[in-house]
Amino acid sequence: MFLWPDHRHFRALARSLTPVSSERIEAALANMFPGYSPVLVSSGRTGLELALEHLQLGRSDLVGIFPFASLCVLEAVSRVATPLAGPSTLHAPHRLIFHQWGFVQEHHGTASIVIEDAVDSLCAPGCQLMPAGGNHEVWSLPKIIGSLSGGVIWCRHANDAAKIRLMREGRKQGTELQWLLRWMGTWSSTAHAYWSGVEASKGPLSRLGSGEVWNLIHTWNHLVADRREKLALLKPFIPSWLPEPDMRLPCVVPISIDPHQASHLTALGINSGFRHYERIHADGRRELVKMFPIPIHQDVSMEWLLKVRTILESF
Repeated sequence: MFLWPDHRHFRALARSLTPVSSERIEAALANMFPGYSPVLVSSGRTGLELALEHLQLGRSDLVGIFPFASLCVLEAVSRVATPLAGPSTLHAPHRLIFHQWGFVQEHHGTASIVIEDAVDSLCAPGCQLMPAGGNHEVWSLPKIIGSLSGGVIWCRHANDAAKIRLMREGRKQGTELQWLLRWMGTWSSTAHAYWSGVEASKGPLSRLGSGEVWNLIHTWNHLVADRREKLALLKPFIPSWLPEPDMRLPCVVPISIDPHQASHLTALGINSGFRHYERIHADGRRELVKMFPIPIHQDVSMEWLLKVRTILESF
């Protein structure tokens, strides 16, 4: 059991026969989150790269990132600007705010924000987007709805979205081949490596992946209801210093336990291990702590979570 839902490659292949236009999907998303403008793209990393390029950053521009940012984030930022991690991150001219696992610890007031990285946040319809005051928020649909591909750049201003769409449409070449590499990558490490090597530079979601995304966004309310139920089950174990989720729902519940206790949960199939989490104190101090994330996404059953809860209550 991992941090995010797994995609279903046979479902993705079946839905590839019923393509849906990007405009239609964007209209459905805009209806769910009124007041913001979505741009549908190939993936979350594509969204990060496009948003940075739209902001006209260059190699000499420093972008502060999470110290343990994933390789895909590092690559996407590096294609446009220069990533900066460590103690000097907060003083970078631009920052990539990371709402890790769906928890928001930074809010309005940070002037240097470039983009809000909310790749795995499941937002209930009507949720306030860009809670840290940025003009862009990026989602990864595989991490949220379990699709094979797809990402969303949310824009606060419609004219920004229009400009990014123009950039996106200039990157159509090889879109279908890229989707096929992604699909083949479910069992071929070579295909996945080829897909990963160029994905950040791509643009629109392939028409082969649009049907699956269209189908899955119509399950959004069900996903939200399911997530709320699972979150309630593990709510007592959420650290008191984390904000209580409301309209923005996490994909995991991070808990503080020792390695011996964690072994009991690993035996249930949790394979993510300990992960670094950035705790932001009330006075602004930041601390990297090791947390054990327990998945609560749609691939997790209530029966399994009840077993997890029983183990946690025994500690």
